[in-house]
Amino acid sequence: SNTFISRREKKEEASEPEQLTMTNPIMSYLHAKSNSTQKTEIDLWEDYVNQDILRTFQTEFIPPFIDGMKYKFPIRTALCKSEKAVEKPKLFDHKNIAFSYGKHKVVGQQSVETDIKWSDNGSEEARLFIRELLMLIKYDILQENGDLHNTDIIWFRPLSFKSSVREAFEEIWEKESKAILGLSDNQLKCYTESEAPYYYFSEKNYLTSIESVAVIDIGGGSTDIVYFENGKPLLANSVHFGCDVLWGNGYNKLTNADDNGIYQRYKDVIRFRTTNLIELNNDIIDLKRAKSTTKDIINFWINNNDETEINAKLKKDYKPLFLYHYAAIIFYLAEMFKSKGLQSPRTIIFSGNGSRYIDNYLAKGEDLNILTQVILKGVFGDAINNLQIILPEYRKESTCYGGLFRRPDLASPEGYAFIGVDNKRYQNAEIRVLKENFNDSLCKELETQVMKLNEFYIEMLRLLSKRKLVDDINIEDIKTLISSNIDDALKTDFQKEIVDKYDDDKILEDSLFFLPIVDQILKLTR
Repeated sequence: SNTFISRREKKEEASEPEQLTMTNPIMSYLHAKSNSTQKTEIDLWEDYVNQDILRTFQTEFIPPFIDGMKYKFPIRTALCKSEKAVEKPKLFDHKNIAFSYGKHKVVGQQSVETDIKWSDNGSEEARLFIRELLMLIKYDILQENGDLHNTDIIWFRPLSFKSSVREAFEEIWEKESKAILGLSDNQLKCYTESEAPYYYFSEKNYLTSIESVAVIDIGGGSTDIVYFENGKPLLANSVHFGCDVLWGNGYNKLTNADDNGIYQRYKDVIRFRTTNLIELNNDIIDLKRAKSTTKDIINFWINNNDETEINAKLKKDYKPLFLYHYAAIIFYLAEMFKSKGLQSPRTIIFSGNGSRYIDNYLAKGEDLNILTQVILKGVFGDAINNLQIILPEYRKESTCYGGLFRRPDLASPEGYAFIGVDNKRYQNAEIRVLKENFNDSLCKELETQVMKLNEFYIEMLRLLSKRKLVDDINIEDIKTLISSNIDDALKTDFQKEIVDKYDDDKILEDSLFFLPIVDQILKLTR
């Protein structure tokens, strides 16, 4: 997960949003700053002190200010914390936002915790993270001579937040906003993060057609899909199938698991030039000693592509992998829309940094359009004339930007859980119903859907080869790989991920379709 902050001045005429940046320090120093015309303002403050002291300061406190270059949003949603257990941790005493994450080693008796949004006991972690964000926002407003009493805050939640988690986050935002900014309830708004990009691109007149628009927000842990018809959000869906499955270890839950083929392929060949990054890479690469996962490590390599050059490696070595992930999402989207009687989207907008693998490693422009049409035509029966696919430069940022243009009176889209097959008996079904029908029919229906996806995928793979976008692949070997053991994977994963986790009267709010896809993704990394 990543965090971004943007702002827009309240005016009658629309103005372009901007990311949160500052020009003056937001804390007081007891030392002067360096004098140099060769250094940035940030470095003039930071380079004045001993490097060991600086590393401790960077680990346990905040930057001098958010300059938009050395320190900027989006940042990884991560907390630096003292390894000493504390019953009631305090901000800065025990925990703080890890602005140094991915830049250098954490020093002292500290460690970094990522993905606090999704952790089972993460509400207190999230509270401290949000508290620090609001403090930064407060000082930014005051530096700009803004009025705290005339400030609104919009925060975004994933569609996949269950009601109890949503209520916990609502309480955090309400309490912390009131305590730090003095906001009343009507100054605080919450929207789903996946619908917001539509409003930004609509405001900028980027959409060639608003007749049927799909927004696909690919994050780390989940993918959210929202369908718009003539400007109105009609349907929203969320599945736990984000880009993390590309970098992870399937259903192996051990934190030091190293099954991922990308990690195994590159761990001994990735090289850094900068001393800080060499030390950090050596520190986190040892999964048995470090607390990092293959997901953390591969993302660290990608974030430092200037030194690792991993983007070129992934584009050359793993295009079939990225195509399968993309095909699975488009196929699921198409089958879901068709099951609800909706027409095929004429415009598809991607948001979320997880979607960057599409244009970085797979395809873009006409090539991506042609690949996407294979599935849309196969499911809906006709090719889509003038299909528009938008891959914004500012993928994560577009969510914040869109929220600043959303009308408060607009209704939120209807939530719809689609398990992967068009059968009304499974709509809003309890786990009990799914269990009763799984062995007799449901498992076979899901297997049929996966095989249908695989047929489209192989056709797309041949198109990639024909258009000379991929070299040296054996399509028949890949076909055999993704078509094997689907039935076994479905039965095993259904038992472990659904039956063993949920009570019988629980209504499944996710999809069963992606259960075996996660296994196939792991195979393709190898």
